[in-house]
Amino acid sequence: SKWEAKDEYTVILHVETPSIVLLPVLAEVGQFAAIMPKEVIESAGTSGITEYIGTGPFKFVEWKQNQYVHLKKFDDYKASSQPADGLAGKKEALVDDIYFHFVTDNSTRVAGMISGEYDLSVMMPWDAAPQFKNVPSLETIQAPLGIHTLIFNKQNGFLKNVKARQAVNLAIDKKEVLTAAVTDGYFRLDPGYMLKEQGLWYTDTGKEIYEAKDTEKAKQLLKEAGYNGEELRILTSRDYSQHYNSAVAVQQQLQKIGMNVKLDVVDWSTLLDRRNKPDQWEMFFTSWPVSATPLQYPFLDSRAKFAGWTNNPEIDKLLDQIKAQSSQDKAKETFNELQKVIWEDMPVVNIGAYDSISVKAEKVKGYQEFLGPVLWNTTVKE
Repeated sequence: SKWEAKDEYTVILHVETPSIVLLPVLAEVGQFAAIMPKEVIESAGTSGITEYIGTGPFKFVEWKQNQYVHLKKFDDYKASSQPADGLAGKKEALVDDIYFHFVTDNSTRVAGMISGEYDLSVMMPWDAAPQFKNVPSLETIQAPLGIHTLIFNKQNGFLKNVKARQAVNLAIDKKEVLTAAVTDGYFRLDPGYMLKEQGLWYTDTGKEIYEAKDTEKAKQLLKEAGYNGEELRILTSRDYSQHYNSAVAVQQQLQKIGMNVKLDVVDWSTLLDRRNKPDQWEMFFTSWPVSATPLQYPFLDSRAKFAGWTNNPEIDKLLDQIKAQSSQDKAKETFNELQKVIWEDMPVVNIGAYDSISVKAEKVKGYQEFLGPVLWNTTVKE
């Protein structure tokens, strides 16, 4: 692909082949297409840019390591006249200052919201929701977060065998796992790799495999796969309680069908390092935030080389077909085929969909969430 500057306010992207997912990928908030001053790009080293220049209604003031990031209203910003819509449209800075405080301890964050020390907190622990609902000055916001998955090592060890992976799926009580991870009221049992809210993509293909739970059949598949009591390691971290609690629940469920399962508990940075080493684990849990398209899940595409090392030519072929389709309807039809293959080959197990919890003070008005907190058009009324 190649970018061309047409004039002072226009750039053109030339691509080798048409792609139905091009615009969603350009709009992706995690890895977005950014236009920056030429000198910022030219001064970037191998680790990326060092100067951050944006175009929003707030400007950066200070980042005090391990304490806070301070943003201030940018008086020279000119808002669009279009209605606010997701991350587009009119964006007004209605407060003078925003401080993002880094508070890693959940109990401290909960106490800070209840005491009024903070105006807003996102990604709160699910089991704290009842506490917030008992405080009249607080409002709880529940929003779709993504899917919760068990990743299999398909490069080394016993789980290279598809029958072994299918046996694990049959042994898992997904409701029990999600209850341990998230608590009732904040998850949905659903086979979809795209959320129900994503009508352009959603399908429940594979529902019969997702819902199947049969310990006797699981034991039979283990026998057919040649299981001889080998130790299988679930790599996990207490840094994310939903991952650790899921690992504990699955360990217990797999032991019931005769599998020798060990929890390997490390800190999160160590997990990120070790999951790239195929000799050091057999399974790990991770969650995936809402993605605009299924092509953005790295655990599907063998060319992505993501931990777990999916290697299925049929999956790769269907991903390419989705990208090349001429309409969204045809892309969705192909994704329906793809989800069928995913549930049959089982590179991962989708445990289900779950929601996030944010909490705000009642005095915070106009606040919305769209793939995360949206702080423009938000004010605080004492």
